[in-house]
Amino acid sequence: MLWESIKMAVSSLIANKMRALLTMLGIIVGIASVIAIVSLGEGGKNEVMGQFEQIGASTVIVQVRSTRAQRNDYLTQNDLQAIRDRVDSVKYITASQQAVSRASTDMARRSIFFFFIDRDYIRFSPIDLVHGRFFTEIEYLDALPVAILDLAGARALFGRENAVGEQMAIEHEGNIIRVQIIGISDSVTSQFAGFAGNFSEDDSRGMPFFVYAPIQSVSQLIDGENRLSAVYVMAESPELVDEAGNAVVRLLELRKNNEHRAVYRTQNLASILDQINTVINILTLFISAVAAISLIVGGIGVMNIMLVSVTERTREIGVRKALGATTWDIMLQFITESVILTLIGGILGILFGLGLANGIAFAADRFQIGQITPMLSVQAIIIAVSFSSAVGLFFGIYPARKAARLDPIDALRYE
Repeated sequence: MLWESIKMAVSSLIANKMRALLTMLGIIVGIASVIAIVSLGEGGKNEVMGQFEQIGASTVIVQVRSTRAQRNDYLTQNDLQAIRDRVDSVKYITASQQAVSRASTDMARRSIFFFFIDRDYIRFSPIDLVHGRFFTEIEYLDALPVAILDLAGARALFGRENAVGEQMAIEHEGNIIRVQIIGISDSVTSQFAGFAGNFSEDDSRGMPFFVYAPIQSVSQLIDGENRLSAVYVMAESPELVDEAGNAVVRLLELRKNNEHRAVYRTQNLASILDQINTVINILTLFISAVAAISLIVGGIGVMNIMLVSVTERTREIGVRKALGATTWDIMLQFITESVILTLIGGILGILFGLGLANGIAFAADRFQIGQITPMLSVQAIIIAVSFSSAVGLFFGIYPARKAARLDPIDALRYE
């Protein structure tokens, strides 16, 4: 009997193709929206988590509590070196300092985000080079005046992307040094420039560019500012993260003689990853729930069309009941039809949703907004198909009951 109901439902849908397609439209839009959001959310989460997880499992942040700290409690590069030498559980440690400065060449003078970094900085925050090379150990030790500039800065300051070998002057609070460009990096600035177009010649309206230099090379620029409020510590293994963080805090308290004030605190980066993961999941779930509202609208559309179908086929129902069809037989026919309708809509919605997600990901990559690879699990597909079928079942029950309860005599008289 079920197979007969399925064949009759398919025949009915084929006979009214346009009406069936319009009925499925709400289901298709709802499922496509949910699938696109979920797949982009998963892809974005994997992208973010992938970046953090490269360092997160073994990394702890040691921070200075500014509300309890005095000037001498802040860290210096000498403190970092002492940690490297005396804490065995620490594999790498770094802390960058930043300042908004100005860079000038014969072509232009622009604002920059100036990052003063040490040799372990790239262990925690990789710098993607597109031209040139990174700093050598000798350049760190001998404090050579070299720098890495981002792509957008190279275009603005030198008129071309590959400015390796060129020199520029950097000014910070009245101090000036000249540095040689040894590398060109990709950056947020470059991505923004590619999306929004060239910056205005008036640099007050432009976004500062990124410049990196060894901290020893620019020590004269930051005289009096050589204070660190946080450092990143990478343990020898994930199991030693807490031990490494506590050992660093004990050493700093001994060096600064401030253990009675609890100036320093540690934060395991893995806990931050968990928080990020939770936030992304909540946002994805919330937006998916909003998109799923269109499924309710689509279900109401299915119910309306099925009610129309019951009215159109009143005589057919009367004939079937006169020939011995039971109430359950009539109900099964109409419920099967509504479930098939929404099931097909769900499958088409999944396909359109995947296409939409990949289209958005391609556009984001094309305009250099960001790179996301949509990810969709089998579980999400099963849930989407099951949910669309459940919508068909739920909204098909009332029309099916109405059809099954028709009096066969009245149905046969219906014109």
